[in-house]
Amino acid sequence: MAEFIAKQILELDPNDATVYVTLSNMYTEAGQCTDAEKQRKLMTVKDVAKEPGCSWIEMNNKIYRFFSHDKSCPEMPRVYQKLKQVMQQIENKGYALNAKEDNVALYHSEKLAVCFGLISLTAGKRIRVFKNLRVCPDCHSFMNYLSTIIDKEIVLRDNYRFHHFKQGCCSCGDFW
Repeated sequence: MAEFIAKQILELDPNDATVYVTLSNMYTEAGQCTDAEKQRKLMTVKDVAKEPGCSWIEMNNKIYRFFSHDKSCPEMPRVYQKLKQVMQQIENKGYALNAKEDNVALYHSEKLAVCFGLISLTAGKRIRVFKNLRVCPDCHSFMNYLSTIIDKEIVLRDNYRFHHFKQGCCSCGDFW
């Protein structure tokens, strides 16, 4: 069914990267790695690029941008240290990173932006992060768990909605 729908969408817009990525992810989840790889190769052959995830946070009238695995900001060693620290804390509370994505999802841009906010904002101040794409399930879960161990509300605006994380709950009711 998904393949049929993807074919229909690609007839309308053959450069829609989300179709290729979604099919690739679907194949990977189903254990069909060869088919997943075919989708990724098709993207290369057809010169279709996925928009990179980017998150940003504003502080003191300055915007700080983050990309997955970002190392561009001078504060990044402290950001990664903070991420490591909070990961240990939330894992003790039950958070588990998806094993299939652990090296990728661990360093998503919204996690880096929030950790930058944690080291840069005073206690009690709300962390506001904006993201150009939809927040992934792992990052949503991360924010829920993180909000149980910090004294800050996390507001994450993705390209669909605002998510307000406070004391382990999101305003979307974990249905987004």
